[in-house]
Amino acid sequence: MNSAVSQKTRLVSLDIFRGFAVAAMILVNNPGSWDHVLAPLRHATWNGCTPTDLIFPFFLIAVGISMSFSFDKYQNTSKLLAGRAILKRAALIFLVGLLLHAFPFYNLDLANFRIMGVLQRIGICFALAGLLILFWRGRIIYSVIATILILYWGIFLGFGGSLPFDPSTNIAGSIDRTVLGENHIYGGLGFPFDPEGLLGSISATASVLIGYCFGLTFKHKTSTNSLILRLLTSGVVLIGIGLAWNMFFPINKSLWTSSYVLYSAGWAAVTLAAITIFADKFQFKKAFHPFIVYGTNPLFLYVFAWVLAVLFGQVINLNWIGGPDLSLQNWIYSAVLSPVFGPLWGSLSYAILFVIVSWAVGLYLYRKRIFIKL
Repeated sequence: MNSAVSQKTRLVSLDIFRGFAVAAMILVNNPGSWDHVLAPLRHATWNGCTPTDLIFPFFLIAVGISMSFSFDKYQNTSKLLAGRAILKRAALIFLVGLLLHAFPFYNLDLANFRIMGVLQRIGICFALAGLLILFWRGRIIYSVIATILILYWGIFLGFGGSLPFDPSTNIAGSIDRTVLGENHIYGGLGFPFDPEGLLGSISATASVLIGYCFGLTFKHKTSTNSLILRLLTSGVVLIGIGLAWNMFFPINKSLWTSSYVLYSAGWAAVTLAAITIFADKFQFKKAFHPFIVYGTNPLFLYVFAWVLAVLFGQVINLNWIGGPDLSLQNWIYSAVLSPVFGPLWGSLSYAILFVIVSWAVGLYLYRKRIFIKL
């Protein structure tokens, strides 16, 4: 994601929001033990929405906000060249996602290689949203968002059979199993279904476009108070519509349902308003500085944390140096953190350590004014 907008035009609240999303992603992805995770840090089993379920859409919304600023550079560029640049960057993000799934490379099982993932979805959504914005810039995007969400609902109703939102019979899972193959999609839900699958990337594109519209609100603000009021109003309305739609199209992260898009976007708007109040209106920027650090190198720090997690969990084994036959992660958790804090809080402590280590790397880059774009 483009970290940005120039220092002169960028509100610090945007970096804070983006950084908060990345730090939260790292936190929930790296517990000391998946058997001991606090309930708010788990995803909903199927329908419903936990705080953790808001993190990924927050990040996609942050992508859209950045696009509302960074795409100004394409105003005097031919659409062909601009489109080529958008697709090139999207392909790079998708490729990095594939490489993360392949890491550490030496034990790569191509027969069971998962194709989709978080970065892959970001790449697809960046490409789709970028091309839509390139050709339909401005307020017409509101109509595009509504069209996407209504058509997405219609696809489930029209092609989902008698149980259109069921885990095993929904059309999104059927498409992934047909196109990608069962061996190449996520199986962590207990059955072959990818929460970052192909069809859901269409509705997830609407999350990016909503972020783009939020960005327009920031760009065209007349005052900080008016910006806060618009964000709060938008948030309440979007949450309300999402909850109402939930009665007909359940809020569901795995399916990235239309109700979930609006509900999560509503909470994003409320969060942005709260950050703007404290960081931009009352100038409490120091309290948010760790998130500013994360927000200036978001995708790089996400990739760094992923690689570090694989190294600690799969590669570094203590028996190499005469220690127990444990991965470094298991040893830190079971021998150090769990005895001190207990299984649950020790697991959380391990995740917090990951956030701190990633932040330390980000702080070094921030102080050196190094901003790595994927």
